[in-house]
Amino acid sequence: MYFGCINHTLIATAIIGRFLKRALVQASQAFGQSFPRRDSILSNTDVELGFDWTAMLVWFDPYPSLTEIGRYFYDSLAPQQLIVPLVLVLFRR
Repeated sequence: MYFGCINHTLIATAIIGRFLKRALVQASQAFGQSFPRRDSILSNTDVELGFDWTAMLVWFDPYPSLTEIGRYFYDSLAPQQLIVPLVLVLFRR
């Protein structure tokens, strides 16, 4: 019973990975188009929240260790989306 649950999880992970691969291919094709590099809705939302990207980058510049930590967290988002569901299934949560 327990191994069947793991089997189903691995199959679901493979299916999700296949869809993600297709999405990445389509996204890379979209980058060849002449779309704007900034989204006006997200940009306006940042302004409404009072977030200034330039000021954030200037603040981070003298702290390379914080930049590396931030890059580590950002780069770990994709593996977390695959690993966390598998761990939850393994521990039956």
